[in-house]
Amino acid sequence: MLTQWDQGRHDLPELQVYGPAGTSEMTERLFSETGAFNLDLVARTSHEGSLAFFQARGGTLPRPRPQPVVQELRSGDTVDGTGWTVSVQSVLHQQPYLHCFGYRIDTPEGSLAYSGDSGPCKGMEVLAQDCDVMIHMTHYISGTQLNPINAKTSSGHMEVATLAAKANVKTVVVSHVTEQMDVPGVRERLINEMAAVYSGNIIWGEDLMEIPVDDPRPAKLL
Repeated sequence: MLTQWDQGRHDLPELQVYGPAGTSEMTERLFSETGAFNLDLVARTSHEGSLAFFQARGGTLPRPRPQPVVQELRSGDTVDGTGWTVSVQSVLHQQPYLHCFGYRIDTPEGSLAYSGDSGPCKGMEVLAQDCDVMIHMTHYISGTQLNPINAKTSSGHMEVATLAAKANVKTVVVSHVTEQMDVPGVRERLINEMAAVYSGNIIWGEDLMEIPVDDPRPAKLL
């Protein structure tokens, strides 16, 4: 938010922020006049050097502080934009201390469901139903969880495969892996085990990876 406000064009609309209960309070504690970033915001809206850059980008003084527009969501809510809809469901992770959501984006080009951090739960099954791509936390090798609570609030590789099969997902992306499974050789074995219960595409997620919404196609052999 600070980068968009300070480095972007002067006429950018305020950032739209969506999240679970507590998002408004967190935003207030960050950006209000008693918030963590208040001193920085006072400097950037008062110092002649900062104001000169603001004016050079087309801004007119006085320079306003950022005012993010916050909307707190509940499980089952949807948010509609131009050509897209985001659906929200509660997922199982850090309750009762945090409200935890999974999300689904639907567009004319396809659909994507994202678990955030989540154990196996009905909410994620609802979001992922018949989706083109599901990105899901895969925190441990199934059967090696630290304790029963860990098994409920995080997912192993076979739990993710079972969910993908039950929800009729076309492509599942393994995400949020730990060092025990992010090892060549181990990784391939886990994918093979997942494929025994799930017949769709399995992708081992990596940073900066581009994932097709439709079925992956082999590149041309040169």
